[in-house]
This record gives sequence, structure tokens and C-alpha cells, in this order.
Amino acid sequence: MCKYEKDWQILVVDDKKTNLMLAEKILQEEFNVSMAQSGTEAIAFLEKNIVDLVLLDLHMPDMNGFEVMSEIRHNENIPVDLPVIFLTADDDKAMEVRSFKEGAQDFIAKPFVPEIMIQRVRRVIQLDKLQKNLQDEVDKQTRKAEEKKKQFQRLSIQVMQSLAGAIDAKDRYTKGHSQRVAMYSREIAGRYGYDEEKQEAIHTMVSMTDLSEKEAAAELLLEAKGFKNVVVNLTGETADVVIPEAELSDAQRAQIEDIVKRKTGIAPENIVITPLKESEDAEDTTQTDETSADTSYEEDSETSAQPYEDTAIDTTDIYD
Repeated sequence: MCKYEKDWQILVVDDKKTNLMLAEKILQEEFNVSMAQSGTEAIAFLEKNIVDLVLLDLHMPDMNGFEVMSEIRHNENIPVDLPVIFLTADDDKAMEVRSFKEGAQDFIAKPFVPEIMIQRVRRVIQLDKLQKNLQDEVDKQTRKAEEKKKQFQRLSIQVMQSLAGAIDAKDRYTKGHSQRVAMYSREIAGRYGYDEEKQEAIHTMVSMTDLSEKEAAAELLLEAKGFKNVVVNLTGETADVVIPEAELSDAQRAQIEDIVKRKTGIAPENIVITPLKESEDAEDTTQTDETSADTSYEEDSETSAQPYEDTAIDTTDIYD
């Protein structure tokens, strides 16, 4: 016997006192035992006391076991999941099937066999406590997961609000615009009956949309001014501008900074302009060098291929 089993409380319900006394004698060394001699007495006891298990006789004069079971399951003052073991001398299979359908955890036959009674009582209580502990752990982990999800959502919203706020703060014409639009969108969603989670999702989506609109506005104006395929990316208080050009003059850089500042509110010192295209002059120079090399090689080849002209050699002095 485990130490904690002595703390388990069992209620035995039977209209015959001899059965109550026998059950108490068998169980009292292992568990705390209380007794009730009728269904009415058992219900009154359960409404005021907490027990771990009910041993319930099926055949009693005032309320039979099924009626007591039904009352236990529907009485708001008694735990609905209280485990019950029926006590019966019947050997009726139909009665056994009905008992399990009604919610009984097990049967103990009369006359009682001490070891069988103790083992079945212990097994049912242990299984019940294991299931409840597992459910408690599932509920605990579910709460933790929900809290982490909410923390992540709050953090995402805070980051988005900070980004929008930082950009709005740089533009005196649209200061607070992103936050106002997001706030109004959430309020409208609430009035349409959306739950808190959907309202927050709409709030975040609108904030992100506002940032995208600022980026698109800057890109469109830059393209209208002759800067093709420009990409503008806003991050906090900075703007990254990628230009597919080899080089930019100081005037062009100043023009880009002015456009981005007007459309996003980002200060010029926080605008990073990155040209990406390779120099066409360098490519042309390389191609020219390669062409010259090829031409020189061809000329040398032609010269080498020309035949030597025959030349008359005066050999008179040699043989004189």
C-alpha cells in the first residue's frame, strides 16, 4: 500500500448493514471508509463531502443503484466524473451491459472476496487519478501554448506599430496616419462582431498595408522621374533604395533622397541608396581590348603566311 492511498476516501452504499460492515472491515486498513444505508443518505453525504470512489449496491428499496447513479451525474453539487463501482449478487449479462452504459467503472460480486475488492478499488481510483492528472497537464500545456501565442501576437503588433509610428513621425503631413487607420479598422471589425483575435489580425494587416503603400508611392514617383525598376524597402527609421544603375551622380542621389523623403517621411541621412548594375564602360573597354587582341593576332598570322621572294646571291668573290 502506498502512503497516499490511506488518504483516499471511499463511500460504501448498501441497504444491508451486514454488507456495509463486511466492506468496511475489508477496506479500512487500506482506505478511509464512510457508509450510507440508502440512496437518499448517499446523495446527502456526497453533496457535503468529497470522495474518491463510490461502491454502490444495485438493489435498494428507496432508490436503486441506477437511480442513485443518475442523481450523481446530474447533481451540480457532486462531481460529474465521480467513479462508481456497482455491488451486486446478480449474474445477469444484460444488467452488466446496462451498468457500463450508465457510467459504472467496474463490478464487485457478492459475496465479497477481500483481495479482489481491494485490487479493483485501488485500480479504479489509480486510473481515475491518472486520467485527471493527464488532463490537468494537457490543460496546463494548452494554457502555456496559448499564452506564448498571445505574447508573440502582442510582440508582432508592437513591432508593426513601432515601424508605422517611426515612419509617420518623420512626415508632418501624415503624422499618426498609419496608427489611426489601423485603429479605425479594428474598431469597425469589432462593431461587425469579429472576435478579439480577428480584430488584432485586421489591425496588423492594415499597418503592414500602410507601409507597403508608402514604399509603392516612392517607387512610382522614382519611375516617373526616370529611375526604372527601383525597389524601396522601409525598416524602422531607415529606407533602403536599390537602383539598377552603374553609377549615380550627386544630383541624381539628391533627387532620389528628396522623393523618398517626401513619400515616406524618412530623413535623407537614413536613406541608403545602392546601385547594382555593372559599369557599361568597363564592359566596352574589355570588349575593345579583346577585339584589338584578336585583330593583332590575325595580322601576325597573315604576315607569317606570306612566301619569301627569291633573291639572287652573288657568289663570284667566294670562289675566286
